[in-house]
Amino acid sequence: MSETFRKAFTESDTFSIREISHYRELEPLDAVVKVDAALLTQLELSSDAKIQGLGSAACGVITEIGEEVSSFSVGDKVVFNANMPCYVCNDCQRGYSSNCQRTSVHHEAGGCIAEYMFINNAEANLAKQPESVSDELACYAPHLLAKSMHAIDKACLPVGSIVGVSGLGPYGLMTIACANLSCAGYIFAMVNEDTHELRYAKEFGADSSIQNPSERYEAIMDYTNSVGLDASIDCSGTAEGLKECINLTRIGGSIIRTEHPKEADGELLELMLAAQSKDINIQNVNCPTGSENYSRMLRLIEKLRIDPSMLTTHRCDFEQLEEYLPTLNSNSAEHVETVLIEF
Repeated sequence: MSETFRKAFTESDTFSIREISHYRELEPLDAVVKVDAALLTQLELSSDAKIQGLGSAACGVITEIGEEVSSFSVGDKVVFNANMPCYVCNDCQRGYSSNCQRTSVHHEAGGCIAEYMFINNAEANLAKQPESVSDELACYAPHLLAKSMHAIDKACLPVGSIVGVSGLGPYGLMTIACANLSCAGYIFAMVNEDTHELRYAKEFGADSSIQNPSERYEAIMDYTNSVGLDASIDCSGTAEGLKECINLTRIGGSIIRTEHPKEADGELLELMLAAQSKDINIQNVNCPTGSENYSRMLRLIEKLRIDPSMLTTHRCDFEQLEEYLPTLNSNSAEHVETVLIEF
């Protein structure tokens, strides 16, 4: 590869493509991937970060490979997550690879919408892309699908469980599909506005999508004989969403949060006490990492167990990204789930 390559960044709601230097030598366990496609979610379009790389997951072709990498070869099609843990630091060894202490050492400001990506620990951070899986679908496996399925795994749902999903952005809709795949008995989609997501919810497997909160409460209590939901998956990241989940979840049930809490300390304490009074277990989840996990997600797509393609609402060529993304961000009427960036 050349001495420099281009990468997409966001800074305080502005978008840019910057040229960055070929900033490190290839290590024995590393690889270089020429990116073919990458995925951008709606959350990244409204980020208020000072500076952050864009893109949560991508796929491409290996162009260079370290001498100690044996599972891959130059020319292999692969997928990867923008977060590439070291698997050596304390957090990685304790099972929290999403919080790897060394990721920032390897990747400037994160993100993976770039012409090339250095992949540290290639054996662990890459998974081979099956020939029958398109670039579009492959980009869903390492992040959006992996995180949504992890939320369902964390909920430990027995077959036939009654589940509610709050916040129907791309993560909420994918979580509905994963709950359906995991044999949930009944799925309530919970959103308070008449959005595109509400209409998508049933296509992804929701059995009920009632917009009015009071009507939704009555419907859930009626269906569960006033017991409540076995589990709630809160993808809203809001106090309102968490409060409704606590109110609707049964005593001894579970709540899984896919977005980090945004509540003020006092408000969060009040909600935690309300959950504690019902013996509800609340857990936050990050996206699981690693080639074994990505391969399992790809298998679900390859065998047509799940189809994320409805979430791709927009496509953009990398060369037009700087001009295209601001038009999506400024148009409140524009419905965006994910944007597929193609090279």
